[in-house]
Amino acid sequence: MGWIDDEMDTILAAAVEEFASCGSGGEPCYAARVPGGTDTDVLCEDAGCGQLTLRLVSAYHSNDFPNPAEYTGLCAKPITYSLVLRLMRCYEDTDQRGEAAAPDIARIGSIQQNADMLGMLRAINCDSRDRLTQIGTFQPEGPTGNFVGGSWDFQIAAVD
Repeated sequence: MGWIDDEMDTILAAAVEEFASCGSGGEPCYAARVPGGTDTDVLCEDAGCGQLTLRLVSAYHSNDFPNPAEYTGLCAKPITYSLVLRLMRCYEDTDQRGEAAAPDIARIGSIQQNADMLGMLRAINCDSRDRLTQIGTFQPEGPTGNFVGGSWDFQIAAVD
């Protein structure tokens, strides 16, 4: 394993700890680093417990962030890594007849999404403070498909 593998494990563990301790919705029942360019499907077997994923989006040499550097050889540093931290929780957005959820149910989903957004941001900021080069925007998802949540994209730089 390399530096980025250790760093991703640490970020994921910090996020799980954040959700277990802050009471915003509890610890996710699934938390994993996932490969590939797209997020995994959400499984809603345990209502509300959530699926937390962290994936690598891109990596590039940069001496003048955010601009990629000219090719400087395989051993050049620093490398900037773009990552996405995503949390989705199961949410009943329709009733038995397929009609929209009552306003109080929709409000609960919104409150949960906001709490999860802030929990992910705290985990990214607290763990990666020394290496964090940029935090992107939170992208909300749902409630279609009976899930709600979102993802933060952020970039960290390897340190010597």
